Formats: sequence, structure tokens, C-alpha cells
Amino acid sequence: MAPPDSSAAPGSGGSGGRRPPWRKLWNWGLPALLLPLALLLNPDEARHREALRQAIDAQHPVAAGFGAQELVDLPVSYHSVGLLSWTRHDRDLTTVGAFGQVVAVGKRGRTAASPGR
Repeated sequence: MAPPDSSAAPGSGGSGGRRPPWRKLWNWGLPALLLPLALLLNPDEARHREALRQAIDAQHPVAAGFGAQELVDLPVSYHSVGLLSWTRHDRDLTTVGAFGQVVAVGKRGRTAASPGR
């Protein structure tokens, strides 16, 4: 029995192991496009603070009616690695942002605006 031909290996698609030319463009072009886009759209600290204020206002409509969020600046620390940014309050993650979007998060399934610990 003769050994199988390596160019006709199962799963190779019968092309002899060569990739189509669009595959190389896809593998290098997509990351080359998304990386600068992610850097440009990374939200700044003001957008994180605004998302956190909106989350708190949604959870506490009475406080929002009095404008309590405008009186107190939230004590959060802003961090960024270029593609991704986040804020923390007392070692707890409060917001995460990337590609121009900011999401308020909390620990153990709570939102960042949930009261109490």
C-alpha cells in the first residue's frame, strides 16, 4: 500500500496546501483596519463618567430629579491601554469602554449603579 500524497491530504481543500490570495489580505487587512479604528474610538474619561452617571440615574430616579450627580464628582480612576479603557472605584470595576462604546458594569451580577455592597 502506497503512502498518501501529502498534497491531497484530507481537509486541505484539494488546493495542494496553498491558500487563496484573498485569505492573506483578510488575515492582514482586517487587523490593520481595526487596530487604528479602535485607537481612534477609545472613549475618554468624560464618556466613562457620563455612562456611569446615566447608570446611576437609571437606578435612582429620585436622586436624578434633584441633580445630585451634578454636585458630586464621582471618585473613579480612569485607565487606558489604547484599545480598551476602564474605570475603577475602590478596586471595583465600574465601566468598560472600547470602539466608542462605554458600558457600566458591577461585581457579582450587579450594575455599577446598584446600591450597597
